[in-house]
Amino acid sequence: MTNKENSSEAKETSETKMPKVNDLQEIELPQFDPTPFIGADALVDEIEIKSKMFTKGTEEKISYYVQFRALVDPQGFNGEPLWATRNIGLSMDDKNKIGWGTTSKMAEFLKKYKVHHPQDMKGKSVKVQTQGDTTYLTF
Repeated sequence: MTNKENSSEAKETSETKMPKVNDLQEIELPQFDPTPFIGADALVDEIEIKSKMFTKGTEEKISYYVQFRALVDPQGFNGEPLWATRNIGLSMDDKNKIGWGTTSKMAEFLKKYKVHHPQDMKGKSVKVQTQGDTTYLTF
């Protein structure tokens, strides 16, 4: 075998190949039990504006939201950091300004934590909970 053949063989075995649809199968995933983290205090330390594209009828639209993230445990799940996340949608007015209304979910959220602006959540203590009966951690 030449060096060229050796390097391409090594490349193929060291990288994960894209599977074919017919090769997909059910696999066993690691189990996560959120119970020990429910009710824990965590500090909000990341706040970002995010967006996502969606189609409404034949029109492509974009929606914006604020993502708040609180570190629950730096070694929480399989040695990886465990975060609680809260996403809250934003609105756009007729002048294309993005923000939130006085009766919106964002307004309720800010009032609950006694702050006036999403950036004021940085460093705020939140109680970790799950969303519904899932393992998704939120607050």
